[in-house]
Amino acid sequence: MAKISKWPIGVYGAFFAVGFVAGIVSYLQSKAHPQPLPAQVGNAVPMHLTIAALLIIAIVGGYFISKRRPQVKGAANGAPHGYAGFWKAPFTVYYWKRLLFSAVSLPCTLAELLLNAIGQSAAAKRLERWRLRRILGNNSSAYRLSVAYFLIGLPIAAAITLCAFLSVFLVWRAGLEVVGALDPTFTVGAWGGPTYLGASFAHYMDAFIMFYGAVVVIRWLVSVQLRMAAQTK
Repeated sequence: MAKISKWPIGVYGAFFAVGFVAGIVSYLQSKAHPQPLPAQVGNAVPMHLTIAALLIIAIVGGYFISKRRPQVKGAANGAPHGYAGFWKAPFTVYYWKRLLFSAVSLPCTLAELLLNAIGQSAAAKRLERWRLRRILGNNSSAYRLSVAYFLIGLPIAAAITLCAFLSVFLVWRAGLEVVGALDPTFTVGAWGGPTYLGASFAHYMDAFIMFYGAVVVIRWLVSVQLRMAAQTK
């Protein structure tokens, strides 16, 4: 069974709190220095109502599909599984390790490619093995890790690092909009605007979808990279 970790909850909570404070500061600044309101250009409410309907269908449909499938025992590596596991995945020990791995993936891969380019391939392999072992707890001592592994891993590293930072940015932005969106200039040009409720509906739903989309991409691509590493034994 996938264990819940205090670390992602703490990190996401901290980013939300920082965003909340930033929203208060933004709102107070707007009250102290009011700006003329520009004209509203569309509000995307019809589009977001359609997205909301599709999201509800997907959530409800996923629940009933999961009920019809045979029960699967938990994975040996603690990976979240099943319908409930999907929703709690971002807050588990399993995903927290992958989030950390993803956050440093692009700079590490670029450093490893540079080390290979200057003839220090052994150092590049040591760095990658250390990252696989220290962050993911993967037994990487037997991995040979060819140059092709690093080259193919570069776009993977770029994607998962982007997703890692996107996930925490979305949480920060959600905190910012709690109070910040009370400023009319904040919502007048926003999707769902010009009202606070409309903008919040559109933005929070988009953030929810993108957050879980980033989780799915990270879990999938880190698994791909692990399989690539295992094939170089």
